[in-house]
Amino acid sequence: MEANTVSAREGRKRAAYGRKREQRNPGPARDHLIALKAAGWTKTMIADATGMSTAHLQRIIARPPLWITPETEERILAAKAVARRPEAFVRNIATARQLQGLHRHGFTLTYLAEQLGKSVQHVWVLMRQEYVTEHTRRLVDNLTTELAAVRPTGPQVARTIARARKHGFVSLYAWDDINSPTERPKGIKEEAA
Repeated sequence: MEANTVSAREGRKRAAYGRKREQRNPGPARDHLIALKAAGWTKTMIADATGMSTAHLQRIIARPPLWITPETEERILAAKAVARRPEAFVRNIATARQLQGLHRHGFTLTYLAEQLGKSVQHVWVLMRQEYVTEHTRRLVDNLTTELAAVRPTGPQVARTIARARKHGFVSLYAWDDINSPTERPKGIKEEAA
């Protein structure tokens, strides 16, 4: 209540001296808040990143005011530095394609599972499920970066490649944009996953 009283008093004083408070359209700030929530941010995370109360942020989303202050807009739009939570779920498009591509290059499921610290069954599920955690996505992304230029060796490489081909997995290099759900792999059509 004290903050509102002070704010109202300051507003009346500025109006009396002909210096109205600058007003901004809340649209961009509201859109940014909605995008953050869609990216897996909780109300508490957004409140921590902006230094504002969860109630105030929820009001901007649910019942947008006619205007907001430049300071409020700055705080909301600056909330980009906090990384996505490791336990947040993300679409498994790139992760599945990366694992399938590594398998197609000749890396066995056992080897991939050891590198990721997961079971073989879990890696097999990761190649096909719709969502994964952000943590898993980062693990697979780092592993792909590490192994993309490495050529696997050993007696099981040919068998692994044949198995991957049988399941319809394509090379990592078959994708122009591995993250795009509409992207079709380049190369042989019947090998598309």
